[in-house]
Amino acid sequence: MQPTIKYLLLAVSFLLSLKESLSCSAYKLTVGNKTMIGSNYDSWLTQPHIWFETSGYGAYFTGARPIGKSEFAPQTGMNVHGLAFVTLATATPSTQKDFSQLKKVNNRAQFLKDIIHHCKDVDEVKAYVSQYDRSELNQDVFLYADQSGHYLVVEPFELIEGYDDRYILANFCPSTVQDFGTIQQRRYVDGRNFVSHKIDTTLSFCTQLSDTMHVCREKFGDGTLLTSILDLKTNHVHLFFYHDYEHRVSLDLDEELKKGDHRIDLLTLFPVNAEFEVLRQHKTPMNSPTIAMFVMIFLLAFFLIALLMIISYFAGKGSIQHNRWKILVAFVALVFSWMMYVLGTQEGIYYFAAPYHTGTSSLINIAGYIPFASVLIIVPALMMSYRLIRKKTWGILPAYAFLMMNMMIIVSISGFMYWRLFDVF
Repeated sequence: MQPTIKYLLLAVSFLLSLKESLSCSAYKLTVGNKTMIGSNYDSWLTQPHIWFETSGYGAYFTGARPIGKSEFAPQTGMNVHGLAFVTLATATPSTQKDFSQLKKVNNRAQFLKDIIHHCKDVDEVKAYVSQYDRSELNQDVFLYADQSGHYLVVEPFELIEGYDDRYILANFCPSTVQDFGTIQQRRYVDGRNFVSHKIDTTLSFCTQLSDTMHVCREKFGDGTLLTSILDLKTNHVHLFFYHDYEHRVSLDLDEELKKGDHRIDLLTLFPVNAEFEVLRQHKTPMNSPTIAMFVMIFLLAFFLIALLMIISYFAGKGSIQHNRWKILVAFVALVFSWMMYVLGTQEGIYYFAAPYHTGTSSLINIAGYIPFASVLIIVPALMMSYRLIRKKTWGILPAYAFLMMNMMIIVSISGFMYWRLFDVF
């Protein structure tokens, strides 16, 4: 493989790996001797799977994020002893604690599976995870529950356990919350309100609760890819796919384990879902290596054009007509280079309402307005480019670099239209 191609592919892989945290929600309900745990896996991934592993304590897992050849990161799981877990992505706080004497988590997916394969209840989970430096899991919170209703929230630096008959969780660290009434996440608020006066462990009640907590997106329907409802007493797994709570698939863990290790593509278990098909056909740099490569090439090209304009400005300072325009062109090129970076790293921009906003960065928020600015500047920029080439004001290289930048902006506008970055109403 030629070095240039090799480095391009490495850079594409880097862009693909930079995914925005996905929202999820979970709950644990206990009435008498029966405990149910539910999970809404809110994701833009399109390969949901369920698989069964017989090693240790036999268990099932669901997941949709590929982590290797024919492997997926576990998002939920349950073993034959009725111990279950749910994963919730969230920003987690740092700590000054020293974990140097603890074991390292070398493989996140294997760590999660090992817990389920080797622990019978929450007490054993607590003892198991306490042996490890979990700082590598700094974007995750895990909810574990067993048949007794005992639950444990595993954060990178804290463990929180309890026996509440109803426990609702979304994408936040409980250890950092002083007043849970201040949590604004809609799925969490809706879930707490739903169970505030009544709880039940019937499948019907849990289905209604999961439906109440599921997430909808304005552009592409529902954000909840997979809903799992686990009966920790009977070891039954109940699944709902992509916000369709009319079609349910129920599996018996014990019966599935008799078939040995196996994996099932969940799309084969449910009827065709029209909204999901729209999502699956929607191409972005996150699910298309070809688009990711073009975004990366555009990022580098805009940056190099900016650099060329700055160098050309200083080289022709005081002697070239309209030389100061090069600084303006360099600025615009840098802005679009930044836009390409945002397109390559912020998955939410393709799914959330325009103009895109995130609570993490004002610079990223500014990028949400660049598509609108591009429409305003492209016609004057093309006219300016034509004049510079016709009159040979700047010379060949800067003038044609400016023209190439304008062509890339036109292509970018086409992409903005496809990704509905102009949809403000």
